[in-house]
Amino acid sequence: MYEVNGIVYAGNPKPMKKVIYAQYLGNRIIRAAFNTGEVVDVDFSRNFDGSAFAPLKDENVLKQFEIQHGVLTWRDGNIDVAPEYLLEIGTLIEQAVIA
Repeated sequence: MYEVNGIVYAGNPKPMKKVIYAQYLGNRIIRAAFNTGEVVDVDFSRNFDGSAFAPLKDENVLKQFEIQHGVLTWRDGNIDVAPEYLLEIGTLIEQAVIA
């Protein structure tokens, strides 16, 4: 059992997904590794059409990412992408089992 915000749940809590490593591969693709063992390649030429992501169309900006608290960010955290979204749209490269 575990509790979140005053609600008690049966079972074990799932760990929050966090980016633990990322690398720019070229061609607007970033490889991201997660604390859950998954590794995905994310194509930033697709799925990022909103105005909030407009600066990422510049490859020089795209390359200058950081990982802050398990989240891929740009421009001092003013642009970020949720780890869950990266997993959703990325191409799975590796699925390791972490005990």
